Amino acid sequence: MSRWVVPLAVAALLSLLGEQRLIDLAAHLEHAPALPIAVVDASFGPPQRLHVALVALGAVQTLILWGVARTLRDGALGTGARIGIALVAAAMLAIALGATTITSFDPYAYAGYAKLASLHAAYAPPPERFAGAFGAINDAWGAPMVASYYGPLWIALDRLVAGGAPSLPAALLGLRLLETGALGLLLVALALRGAGTLPLILLALDPAVYELYVANAHNDLLAIAFVAVALVLVARIPLAAVLCVVLAALVKLPLAVLALVVFAGRSALPRRSALVALTVALVLLASWALGGAAYFHDLFFRLGQVDATAAHAVTALSARAIKLALALIALIALVAAFARGVVWRSAGWSTIALSSMVYPWYLAWSIAYAALERGALVRLLVLFPLAAALLDVAFAPLGLGQLAMFAMLVAAVVEIARRRGVAAVV
Repeated sequence: MSRWVVPLAVAALLSLLGEQRLIDLAAHLEHAPALPIAVVDASFGPPQRLHVALVALGAVQTLILWGVARTLRDGALGTGARIGIALVAAAMLAIALGATTITSFDPYAYAGYAKLASLHAAYAPPPERFAGAFGAINDAWGAPMVASYYGPLWIALDRLVAGGAPSLPAALLGLRLLETGALGLLLVALALRGAGTLPLILLALDPAVYELYVANAHNDLLAIAFVAVALVLVARIPLAAVLCVVLAALVKLPLAVLALVVFAGRSALPRRSALVALTVALVLLASWALGGAAYFHDLFFRLGQVDATAAHAVTALSARAIKLALALIALIALVAAFARGVVWRSAGWSTIALSSMVYPWYLAWSIAYAALERGALVRLLVLFPLAAALLDVAFAPLGLGQLAMFAMLVAAVVEIARRRGVAAVV
C-alpha cells in the first residue's frame, strides 16, 4: 500500500498549484484597485463560483490526505518514498514562497508595523502615510493604520525580517521565510515528541498549511511551534516549557490558555497549577513591559471596534451563539486535559473560538491540543484543508463557515456526551 504515497503526495502538490491558480483568477476577476501584491478580499467582490470551486478543492485535498493516512496505516515507508515525499514538500514550499496573490490584508499590516519608527509605535501608529508603494498599507488599513493586536515578540520579529525590506513583495518574502522556519520548528518538535511518521507527513503535505502560513504568512504557526516545543520540554525542563508558552503568548495573547495543554497530565495537580499560574503571570508582566499600556488598551478596549467594522467577521446572531458554545467546549476540553489527562478527538477544533473573531488561520491553534494524542492529530490534519476552505473569509459569506463551526460543535458535544475521551500522551 505504501507505494501509493508518492503519487498521493504529487496529487497534493498539484492541488496546491490548482488552488493558487484559482486564487489568481479570483484576483483577476474581482474589482480591486491596483496593489503591489494582489489580494482577494470580499469587499472587492470576487466571484462566488470560485469560492465554491475552492471549497470543492479543499474537499479533494482532504481526500488526498485521507488516502495518505490509509496508505501508511499498515505499511512501512521505504527510503525512496521518504525522499519522494521530501522532494514534493520542498516543491510545495517553493510554490507557496512564490505565490503572487494572497487572501488576506494581514501581510500588509505586518509590513506596516515593521516600517514604523519603533516597536511601541505599532500600538499607537502615527497619522502620516507611508512613503511610495508602502502607501498601499494605508489604503488597506487607514491612516493612521489600525493599531496592532499582536504581541510585542511578533512585532519585534516582524521588524527584524521585514523592517529593512525595500518593497512590499520583499517584506512579504521575509515574512514567508519566517513562517517557513516556524513550520520546520513545528515538524521537529512533533518528531521529538514522538508523534510518529504519519502526522509529520500529513503536515508536510498539507496544501492548506502552505497556503495559510507560508503564502499568506499568518503568524499563528510560529506561536503554535513555540507551544509544540514546550510539549517536548515539559517533562524534563518544566520552566523551559513555561518560557515557550510565554513566547507563544507574546505573539498572540489568547494562546496563554494553551498552558493548560502543555501542563496536562495526571501528576501532582498543585505543582502543575503553580506552573500554569507562573506562565500567566509572566505573560502579563512581559506583555506590559514590552508592549506597554497602549498594547493592553488596544487589545481589550478596541477589539469591539474591529469586530463591528470587519465585513467578514462572525456577526450573525446564530453564528455568535455557535462561537460562544465552541468557546465553552474549548474551555471544558482544556480543563479536562489539564486536570484529568483526557482528550476528546473532536474537541480540538473548538480552540478557533478562543479569540474575538474566527478566521481559518486560527485552525493552527488546534494543533497543540491534538498533539496530546496521535489519533486526534491525524484526524485534525486530514480534515484541515476542508475546514480551512469552509472558513475562508476572502469571499462574501455563503454560510459555509457557520456550517463548519456547527459541525465542529456537534461532533465535540456528541463525543463528550458519549464519554469517548482517550488518554493524553503526557
